Amino acid sequence: MLSCIGLLSVQTVFSQSAPDINMNPNTLVLSRKLGDQMLGFNAGVYLPLFTHNPNTGVITPQIGDPDGMTLGGSGTLRWGAFLNSIMNLGLDLSWSFNFGPNDDLVSQFTPITARLSTYLRTGSFEFPIHVGVGLNVLSYKITTTLTPVVKLGVSGLYNISPDWGFGLNLMYWWVPDIYGSSTETPPPADTRFGNFLEISLSAIYNF
Repeated sequence: MLSCIGLLSVQTVFSQSAPDINMNPNTLVLSRKLGDQMLGFNAGVYLPLFTHNPNTGVITPQIGDPDGMTLGGSGTLRWGAFLNSIMNLGLDLSWSFNFGPNDDLVSQFTPITARLSTYLRTGSFEFPIHVGVGLNVLSYKITTTLTPVVKLGVSGLYNISPDWGFGLNLMYWWVPDIYGSSTETPPPADTRFGNFLEISLSAIYNF
């Protein structure tokens, strides 16, 4: 009799602690800790918003301007490591492009961007907020310059499991193209601050 009671007790404990394999995915609890890593890929459209001439203060919208840039595309390979449950420090490698007047290619290759992200979570959803600073290789016609780049953005991710998530990103790129010497070509008068918006889809693997 005592052995039967003991067996029933053990079964009761295990039945209470065993996970429900039919659990609604919206009840997924995500747990990130120090040392956990993520690898992701973003791809989407790259929208030129406007350029700012710091010499004159003139702001020139790009879409719809005959001398402006067209809608383009962008792609980013992203790696990061968690510092704690909500902070992620990582690196991005990006390439984006548009077309200028006469269909000349405007290429921006960002070989390295240091990125800090903080995460808000609810159920299966994560909402990281990103800040990134890096170097950008800007090429247009025969001119190639090295510029800084600052990225600010937010993502919305839905995790189908603790390992895989998919989502949408909105990233604002600020690209100052600065010329500081009258002997340079282009001259300082051609200095512009570019403002762009990346709208992209993500696939994220956490490990």
